[in-house]
Amino acid sequence: MTVSRDTRVNFALTFGLAGIGVVLGLVIPVMCRSRPSEQPVKAPSDQLAGEALEGAGGYLYRLAGYGPVMGSDVSLSAVFPNQRDPRAKAAFEKALAAALGLEKRITKYEPESEVRRAWGLAPGQSFQVSEDTFRAIELSKELWSRSGGAFDCTVQPLIELYKYTGKEERPPTDRELAEARARVGSEALILDREKRTVAFAAAGMKIDLGAVGQGLGTDLACGALREAGATSALVELGGEVRAFGRKLPGKPWSVAIVHPRAPGRTMATVELDGNAVSTSGDYQKFFKSGGRRASHLLDPRTGKPLVGGAVSVTIIAPECILADGLATAVSVLGPAEGLKLVESYRAEGGRAEGKTVEALIIEETADGKLVPHFSPGLAGKLKVELEVPGAAPAK
Repeated sequence: MTVSRDTRVNFALTFGLAGIGVVLGLVIPVMCRSRPSEQPVKAPSDQLAGEALEGAGGYLYRLAGYGPVMGSDVSLSAVFPNQRDPRAKAAFEKALAAALGLEKRITKYEPESEVRRAWGLAPGQSFQVSEDTFRAIELSKELWSRSGGAFDCTVQPLIELYKYTGKEERPPTDRELAEARARVGSEALILDREKRTVAFAAAGMKIDLGAVGQGLGTDLACGALREAGATSALVELGGEVRAFGRKLPGKPWSVAIVHPRAPGRTMATVELDGNAVSTSGDYQKFFKSGGRRASHLLDPRTGKPLVGGAVSVTIIAPECILADGLATAVSVLGPAEGLKLVESYRAEGGRAEGKTVEALIIEETADGKLVPHFSPGLAGKLKVELEVPGAAPAK
């Protein structure tokens, strides 16, 4: 979980690969069934009073706990030059509208969303989607390719299988897993960038954008604040965080990373200046398997939950959509292969504002020991506190 120290608001973890949580063997959707409003978004005026930033010549406006947006609360912090700046309220409303508009297009709980309409496609039949939806699907397929299938936005048939067997309080059989996996695989996802169309080469395939949706929504909200005149801003949506500019001259926005075995405790703090951070972990939604925690995340290559390995993955990236997706992909891959995937993006340089991709991976060994792994840009620079005074070793 990533939590801004500046807003002092706690947020639910964005639960990666298809937005599912497994508790006591039952699969429970994490992105709740919210209905995006058709009415114009109204930001509560009484929560937008400007707070003077000493020595900075600006005013900080905040809106915390607005929701649900994609099943979670959203928090907005933005700096404007003047107290009671008339642009602030309109800017916050535009930011909220941007995130809610994306939700309306990509939610799988509304029959008329673009994602749900794509579910009904016959093999080879194409369907045109909006630019934002296409971007989310396109990045998802890129991550599938670069991760060797560890990330897959066509995992919805497996989610439905776990939901079905969860109601019967049993795990899926090997036969059921095989049948569901036959309808999963982004190699059969056909995209046309010029026409912005989506098609499937096989029958029964379905897309779920839960692993990148909140990240993209965070990006869009942050961009809306910038376009509306904010000089700097930080947006948090379900644990995904994106910022631009600095809160104060010489002081970037500060974000806390929660300890994977002590959720109320901070294990590290990162600073954002024009980039984003996302964390995925097994510490809020999990169940026991063979005496160990089994993650809420599924490995689409096997159709089974993860046990051990990368129990917390924090990705810092130029865009939150990329940080969101990579956090899931690296969680599935594990530390060694996950760092290779991160390095492939680092080798390409930054995608926005000259920022590159970094990773902090916390591995849990078979004996319960927590071991940190760093990408080159964080090694020796990021302080991580994994000890919990008085706590028994994690199991």
